[in-house]
Amino acid sequence: MRETKKTIFPQEGLMSVADFTDADLTRADFHGADLEGTCFDGARLERADFRAADLYWTRFLRAELGGADLEEADLRGAVLQEASLKCANLRRARLGPDNLFGPTNLEGANCEGCDFLGADLRGAILKNTNLRLTILRGADLSAAPCDRHTDLTGADLCGADLSDCQFDGALFAGALYSRATKFPAGFDPERAGMHLVD
Repeated sequence: MRETKKTIFPQEGLMSVADFTDADLTRADFHGADLEGTCFDGARLERADFRAADLYWTRFLRAELGGADLEEADLRGAVLQEASLKCANLRRARLGPDNLFGPTNLEGANCEGCDFLGADLRGAILKNTNLRLTILRGADLSAAPCDRHTDLTGADLCGADLSDCQFDGALFAGALYSRATKFPAGFDPERAGMHLVD
C-alpha cells in the first residue's frame, strides 16, 4: 500500500487566519505550530500531528481528525462541532473556556475511543457527543453541559472532575469511576450503571 506523504508546516510564520476548508491534510505535521483562528472546516486531518499546537479559536466543523495527535494542544474556544476525532490523542489538551469565557464546542462530535487523560474540558459543550470508550482519567469536565444524547458508555472516568456538570440524561452504562471521581451533588453513579474500580 502506498504511504501518504507527510506534509510539514513551519512552527512560526504560518498565517493565523489561514483557511484550509475541505483540504486534504492527512498526516500533516503541525507540531508546535501557531494556528490561532485557522479554519479547518471539512478538512481531512487523519493522523495529523498537532502536538503542543496553538489551536485557540480554531474551527474544525465536520473535520476528519481520526487518529490525530493533539496532545497538549491549546484548543480553548475551538469549534469541533460534528467533527470525527475517533481514537485521537488529546492527553493534557486544553479545551476549557477561552479568555472571554467562551466554551470549546464539541456538540455532535464523534470522540469514540479518544484519550483525554488529564485534559481540561471545563465548560466544554458535550451535547450529542459520542464519548464511548474514551479515557477521561484525571480530566476536568466541571460545568460541562451534556444532554440525553451524550454517550459516555464504557468511558474511564477514574479521578475525573465532573462537579457541576449538567448531565441531563447522559448515558453512563459500563463507565468506570474511582473514589477520587467528583460528581455533581445528588448524582448516583451506580444507579447510572457505572462501576467502581477502587
